[in-house]
Amino acid sequence: MRTLQTFGRDRNQSDLIIAVISIIFGFMLTAIPFPDWLSDWKPNWIGLFAFYWCITAPQKVGVVFFFFTGMFLDVQHGSSLGEHALCLSFLAYFAVTNHRRFILYPSIQQSIVIFVVIFLYGLIIANIQRFSSTIAFEWGVLYQALITAIVWPWFQLISGELRRLLTNRV
Repeated sequence: MRTLQTFGRDRNQSDLIIAVISIIFGFMLTAIPFPDWLSDWKPNWIGLFAFYWCITAPQKVGVVFFFFTGMFLDVQHGSSLGEHALCLSFLAYFAVTNHRRFILYPSIQQSIVIFVVIFLYGLIIANIQRFSSTIAFEWGVLYQALITAIVWPWFQLISGELRRLLTNRV
């Protein structure tokens, strides 16, 4: 029998486990190859998972968790070590500090915020990569932010239902 004191602790522990599993799933989604003509329209899955978990469980996952997630993402992409770690840390900091306000926004306004945050994420990555190579600005940053914002309402709905089902079973 669960008491009032242990009820929240069990849910928080299961939130951390589910967050780690979902981040691993996000890495798998990120690794899916897309055709060249469609590669710019690939959502930023790790950014979506990071934003979702920072607004739903900010006491369990936060800036440090997503800094290390960004380091693993840098290894997966083969990019300069720390690019994605820096951007995911900024994203997590923004989401954790504004999570109470963000939850109250309607779905369309949440999508607009996601668009802006993911667009800034992509611009920071593009600027860092310009220092190390001769990559010019690509419109893919804008397309990725747009498709990520479009996917957000369904992503949040599905993730919330999965979280509810899994925390009731654990």
